[in-house]
Amino acid sequence: GKLATFQHPLPAEGASQSLDDGIVGLALGGCIGRQNHFLATAALDHVTVADEITQYVVRLVRATREHPELAVGSSPRAAVMLAGAARARAALQEARYSKEVIRFDRIQRKAFKKDFNAFYKLRTSGLTKPSKAKLKKHANTFAAVEQQFGVPKEVLVTIWGMETLFGRFVGDYDVVNSLATLTHDCRRSDFFRPHLLGALKIIDNKWLPRSELRGARHGEIGQTQFLAGNYVAYAVDYDGDGRRDLVRSVPDLLASTANYLRGHGWQAGQPYGPGTVNFAVLKEWNAATIYQQAIAKFASTL
Repeated sequence: GKLATFQHPLPAEGASQSLDDGIVGLALGGCIGRQNHFLATAALDHVTVADEITQYVVRLVRATREHPELAVGSSPRAAVMLAGAARARAALQEARYSKEVIRFDRIQRKAFKKDFNAFYKLRTSGLTKPSKAKLKKHANTFAAVEQQFGVPKEVLVTIWGMETLFGRFVGDYDVVNSLATLTHDCRRSDFFRPHLLGALKIIDNKWLPRSELRGARHGEIGQTQFLAGNYVAYAVDYDGDGRRDLVRSVPDLLASTANYLRGHGWQAGQPYGPGTVNFAVLKEWNAATIYQQAIAKFASTL
């Protein structure tokens, strides 16, 4: 097979690199590369891959580098596949290391160490009136989603409001940059790697273009702040327009949030206060106990 050498898995902001450095280097290097400028020599046609992102990235390299002739239409199906691969590959090629994302990652954990009452006041103050307004405005959608997925409208509107104040604060960070940086960093590489893969698949499938794939500093996307791997696994095209759009489509974002909770064990018609099965499911939404408590408490007031 073709041999290629890949150095410096993720370049610093403003740096440049050769065609495939970041792609296979990031996939095979990970945090090792950050520590010692990992040098990987990969036989792309015969490489034995250990995880999904490496398989996916190597497929992108093979498809777009070795078979460009297919992209011009000898096979419509192949052309679509390779066009998607090219979009995803280009997104990863352009990824740049963000020092700001790493700084935020190091201090963000302190936000969840507040006293519960202080945290609850901070996250829910002024939320009651707009929450009730959203419940009224989108009553039919909330009712249909609750009927299909079994998650109460009060829980869904609480998550929507607490996460982004109903889309007002979704973040404007490049999601691919953020997730590539966090995958490349050593602290939680294994956690963020599947979400980087998810971001590439979102671009590949044209659910969102790279220009709109912007979010919070940990790579969360849309009005209820889905990480990209969860976007791929649980996002729903509820309005039927052919896209899973959690940035602009209220039906999609509500159904997707409900689908995520149901997929993690939410039981329809059951309570969701502390000590219940459904409260435990909220841990899958956010691992911070005070966040789970805040969702359950505020939803119960609605």
